[in-house]
Amino acid sequence: MPVELKRDSTGFTYQQRKYGKDELSRAVVLCATHGHKQVPVNIDVIELDALCQYRDRLKAG
Repeated sequence: MPVELKRDSTGFTYQQRKYGKDELSRAVVLCATHGHKQVPVNIDVIELDALCQYRDRLKAG
């Protein structure tokens, strides 16, 4: 599955237009900030800050 590295998840619209639904069946966006309003169901977004907060909670627990 494609993994896109973006500063902000809103920058993923280019890939959504570039690839057809069959070509982009699933993708992951790894970003510093997540500002995309309506993420398609076939796109998973991992925001770095949220990932670090989750890691910190695991360490503290």
